[in-house]
Amino acid sequence: MHRLENALRDHGLQVGAYRLWARGVDPRVVMALAVETENTEPPLSRLRPILVMVPMFILVSAFLGGLYVAIDVTAGERERGSLEQLLLNPVSAADVVLGKLGAVLVSTLATTFLTTMGYMVVLNAGLFDLPGVVLSLSTFDLGRIYAMMFPVTLLSSSLLMLLASRTSSFKEASTSAQLLFMMPMIPGLMATFMPRANPPAWAPLVPIYGQEMSISAILQRSPTNSAHVALCAGVTLAIAFGVIATTIRRYDRERVVVGR
Repeated sequence: MHRLENALRDHGLQVGAYRLWARGVDPRVVMALAVETENTEPPLSRLRPILVMVPMFILVSAFLGGLYVAIDVTAGERERGSLEQLLLNPVSAADVVLGKLGAVLVSTLATTFLTTMGYMVVLNAGLFDLPGVVLSLSTFDLGRIYAMMFPVTLLSSSLLMLLASRTSSFKEASTSAQLLFMMPMIPGLMATFMPRANPPAWAPLVPIYGQEMSISAILQRSPTNSAHVALCAGVTLAIAFGVIATTIRRYDRERVVVGR
């Protein structure tokens, strides 16, 4: 009914305008109020889907980069029977865990760097530019993002090590590690379905979520709070060191050989 009424109203206005034109009268003289539409949203908001997805994929790379290395040096060695021989050597559990963690961390850092560099090349290529909007990433911003990602890479590497140390086979560890991939995806989904103009006050206290908000601010050329960035990095590192200490305690016990 409303659609029919609107159609008849528009038709009546159009016929009335034609009659005025036929008599040499400009139809606009009968319009007491002219309504114009103007888009007041920031130019970069039109690229919001891209600005939300890029940080999420960078964070996912921090978990995916060291996945198979972490599984191979833990559950893989257990499955091959070489873990027991390694633990029989006169070395401390801390040396064993830190050595393995170093290999996982190098793989994670390399993957994260290549992923970030790839996005820098794509964004600077102008593939997503819109009229009045130029999306780019400078070398300085690349360094800032990579520095923000270091605590995340240490946290992801330590979590993968701890998780894989509790499994008895490569396949079981691979299946269990899939759950960790939800951690970097949750902040991206929150930013997509619950957009906010400014990050909440508790964002720096939440690892991964705080880094995602800071990276998004860099991509949007918005100012970042150095205190919040440092606080988020400190919380993330504290949790990572706690996970590493837990893993070392596990390797100091005999039952780590069977993955329980």
